[in-house]
Amino acid sequence: KIVVVRASSSRHKHRMLLKLFLFTGLCCLSRAQFPTVCTDVESLSLKQCCPVPVGYESQCGGPGRGECGPVPPANEGDYQPHDTFLETEDRAHWPRKFFDWICNCTWPFSGHDCSQCAYGYYGDECAERKVIERWNILAPGRENDVKKFLTYLTWAYNNQSDHSVMVSDFESMHTPSGELVPNFTTVSHYYYFIWIHHYAVMFFANETFEYDLHDYSHLGPAFVTWHRIYLLNFERALQKIANDDDFALPYWNWIDVTTCEICTDDMMGAMDSDGYVSTSPYFKDWIGICSYIPERICNPNEDFSGGIRRVAKDYAPDIPSYSEIALLMNMPHFDTPPYNPYSNCSFRNFLGGNINASSGIEIVDMPIRFIHGAIHIWLNGTMLDVPSSGSDPIFYPHHVFVDRLFEFWFRTKNGTSDDYPAKWAPFGHNRMSNIVPFLPTVRHVDAFRKSTELGYTFDDMSDDGTTADAEQMTGTFMGACAEYDDLAPPLS
Repeated sequence: KIVVVRASSSRHKHRMLLKLFLFTGLCCLSRAQFPTVCTDVESLSLKQCCPVPVGYESQCGGPGRGECGPVPPANEGDYQPHDTFLETEDRAHWPRKFFDWICNCTWPFSGHDCSQCAYGYYGDECAERKVIERWNILAPGRENDVKKFLTYLTWAYNNQSDHSVMVSDFESMHTPSGELVPNFTTVSHYYYFIWIHHYAVMFFANETFEYDLHDYSHLGPAFVTWHRIYLLNFERALQKIANDDDFALPYWNWIDVTTCEICTDDMMGAMDSDGYVSTSPYFKDWIGICSYIPERICNPNEDFSGGIRRVAKDYAPDIPSYSEIALLMNMPHFDTPPYNPYSNCSFRNFLGGNINASSGIEIVDMPIRFIHGAIHIWLNGTMLDVPSSGSDPIFYPHHVFVDRLFEFWFRTKNGTSDDYPAKWAPFGHNRMSNIVPFLPTVRHVDAFRKSTELGYTFDDMSDDGTTADAEQMTGTFMGACAEYDDLAPPLS
């Protein structure tokens, strides 16, 4: 039996959760690198992350729950031409640079030590199957749900995660004599997720010690699947922090808006004359981290980037309109060769913002962006800096709505895993590639499915994708892509 859970706006429930938090403290098991328990010399030297979960006596929980075994093969496939040094940097063939053995959990158990449940499963024995509903942050009657969301964010910001992050590359953790000296630091739950976003888009030093960008979470088909897993992990982290398994993230429908209607102090924070979120009771003292750092990995306890800021940019594009979204939804293919920012008539590239929203053809006049990218540019400030954009909490309602747009396309087009490129995508973006830097490992194909299979849906979306604004998001106009309509991309 699958239970669909709708967010409650009950004031009583919110107060009870607050009391529960105050008495029980915090506990959050994240799903990415690095579990603090696996950052010691022994674990890294053995290349093994198979901890014993609390309350158990065996690694990974033992028979019936999980066992220590080799990292599941990814069968990545051929990539498009790339700098060969990419094959040796820390993120390559994730997580092989750090671990060859990890916990392989028995379904539906999950987590780095098999103490958690797979997406959509809950309870001590992971026997409860639930589909939670992500909800419109501006919907009437959601005021108490908004307060709960904001409260959970502050708890995540102010309390420490059980995961650590590296503050230097792995090679730099070795002395000239070869001794391994781990260089990790603990962080808050919220900073942890900012750092993950930074790590996926960071620069790397090539063989000539020049710094090049390789993005594992944007500029290719992984844009959709990377952010989907990221949001799932963030949502699950907030559930654990608050001991609230029914919690779901909200979305912000920004189509055709003229102002940032959620930029108020009872929502995501109002801006002062300089653009800073300085009066919000939740976010006024927040400090961003991991701003543009091309030459090294961010240290979240040192690399601060100032308060949360939003200031309109002179070159900001128009806010996405329903006519542009209708053209987006008419794209027949999830992606098209060459599976990068220059892919024409590609739903993924269109959604990401690299395609002109009135034609469906890639743009070359940087830094203009459309759809997803238009909102980042329009808000500017913290949201404009890709590595640290998650420092602004508005990042989450924005990206949940981007995911809603993908889900609408996927359901109405009857999408399948075959729609995702199996090969010739950018390095790390192929269908069977592991998503950097998540642990336990998860492949892009694992996230490329109907959201209900991952334990969530949207408050106004039917099984076939119908939504309250479905009519506005559909049409027949194909822009410059009419000639591409019958050209299926070679996916395999």
